[in-house]
Amino acid sequence: MTLDPHDFLYEHAIIAPPPNAGSQLVVIQRLSPYRHFRFLINTSCIICRINYPFSNHGLGEGRKPVRTVPLGVMKMCRIHKRATSAFCGVCLRDAPPLENEADGSLVSCVENDDVETWPGVEATCRTCREEALLRRVMGNPRDREAVGGPRWESPDWETRQTIDTFIEMGEGTITDVINVALEKHWLRSNTKLTNLLSQALAASRLASRDDAAAAGGGYDSDEELSDDEEDPELLSLTEDAGGIRDLAVNDWARIRILDGHWYSPADQYFGNRVPEKPTVVPAFHPCLWTVDDVSIQEMQHPQPEIIRSEVPSSFTLCDQVYRAYQRQMRLILSPAMHNVVRKMVVECTMDGTDPALKASRMTIEEIGQELRNEGVWFNGVDWVERRANLRREEAEERERRRAGARQKEEDESSTVSSVKSDASHETSPVLSTTTLQTTPSPPPSNAADTKESVPSDPPVAETIPPQWPIAIGPNLNPPQLLHSIPFIPETLDHFPQYTRETFVMVRMRTVRFFYTCTIC
Repeated sequence: MTLDPHDFLYEHAIIAPPPNAGSQLVVIQRLSPYRHFRFLINTSCIICRINYPFSNHGLGEGRKPVRTVPLGVMKMCRIHKRATSAFCGVCLRDAPPLENEADGSLVSCVENDDVETWPGVEATCRTCREEALLRRVMGNPRDREAVGGPRWESPDWETRQTIDTFIEMGEGTITDVINVALEKHWLRSNTKLTNLLSQALAASRLASRDDAAAAGGGYDSDEELSDDEEDPELLSLTEDAGGIRDLAVNDWARIRILDGHWYSPADQYFGNRVPEKPTVVPAFHPCLWTVDDVSIQEMQHPQPEIIRSEVPSSFTLCDQVYRAYQRQMRLILSPAMHNVVRKMVVECTMDGTDPALKASRMTIEEIGQELRNEGVWFNGVDWVERRANLRREEAEERERRRAGARQKEEDESSTVSSVKSDASHETSPVLSTTTLQTTPSPPPSNAADTKESVPSDPPVAETIPPQWPIAIGPNLNPPQLLHSIPFIPETLDHFPQYTRETFVMVRMRTVRFFYTCTIC
């Protein structure tokens, strides 16, 4: 019914002998329906017969054999064998000669770019591209949500534009479309991209309105003003050239680090972890008294929503997020690392040791212990005075412990004496007061002589050289509190490969900075 609906070639299903057969018996041979069908297939243009089933167009005009995806090797006419991109290689639909938007049978056959989905296919139509994309995303709930469902109603402008470009014009591949949709879905779900983009668009519209008003023009209606919100060119310039996307990614990485979740996005993407170590450890604030919000103080850190955040959907997005994580880690920890090196220089100079040697031997856990010190989050701390005060406090604490121990011994001795006195009264009740008065008593002791002498430390100022070996900056009175103070994990032994590399990179840049200042 599709190949020859009017039985135009039915006469070829009957084979009769030639008229000059003589006296031989005339035998009329009829081909089976299968043989007749194969005859039609081998002699007709399959493209013409599929696209024009109610006419005889292409019937018996098959010339060149061409391999097709759904039917294998088929014959084609002179028109279709010249340009294989004139028909869809999947459904074999033919593009009309004058295809336009007014035509109701718009096919939109274009050259195939997705050789992964359709290998060996020269061109595809709009219907096959849309069906293939729909089958691909419907099998995964995450992909289906990213593209906006079967009607492609995604809230992101770039996702909608990418889908329309692929379906209508055949540009790109299905994998590229899904990757773009997943990336934008991750950015909209985990970052503040939506809010930042809306604010940037509002500022752009306000600037355009002011310029138009200054030039004597302006928007004629609110519809012209609202059209800017759907302008892909304006959105692209605002998000990419305007730096809105980078700003959103950097903000995401900064919030993650400030909350104490220092697990690198690259380790999260590749699934790296230290054996027998947890991926998340509790974090504590070194200067909790600086946090004004009581709810933040009582909150668990890192927060559960930050821990459960999704992994970047693609390697490209993960690389961008990882670079932002490195930059924000350096910006947040570098001021405190400078103070750690400054403290190390002061203490090593007072002790007569090499600060560079000590810095090279410090482990990551020792650096984390230094970051938990409250003083490193202040600029201009007088570490000489602070060390003297610390020694004084330690000496006073030792003295209090000794005094407490002596008081305890005196209390125990007085208790034992009272017990012995009671026992002597019970065994010798005949003793008189005159005997106690005639018993010689020991001479009174001077309390100042019996007090143990506490060795005092030599004045710290006498041990300080006139100039530090490394430029460490002046002392400030009072010291200045740093602007960004993160929650510090209670241990750093659980750091995987990329997290450890980022932390070591911040340390090396800090030490290199101090030595550069010294050379200059």
